[in-house]
Amino acid sequence: MTATYQICVYATATGYKNSETATATLCWIGVEPKTEGINNSGVAQVRANAVLLLAENGQVSVSGLDDGTKVSVYGMNGVQAGACVSKNGEALIVTNLPRGSVVIVKIGERSIKTIQK
Repeated sequence: MTATYQICVYATATGYKNSETATATLCWIGVEPKTEGINNSGVAQVRANAVLLLAENGQVSVSGLDDGTKVSVYGMNGVQAGACVSKNGEALIVTNLPRGSVVIVKIGERSIKTIQK
């Protein structure tokens, strides 16, 4: 199963101006099963991580990762803008990608496109 959701939120209160809108991408990425094959019920077991991706102000942050997951960020030209290995379930990469540009985030062997806000 693969799913990606764009989440936009803002704060509001009576008598106050609404806050700026924050946007993030929530998706599920398949993770290599620890045990291959079919279980006794005849259903394959595949693990997936819910991953939250935020590309904002020249930074890309990814949370919900297994520790030690390699995360790389690329521009649409295919040039790598940064990379790191996740620690404590998170990865933070500072890039020089401008606001409004398409960002390709490679998490392990999976890739996700998003917009730099």
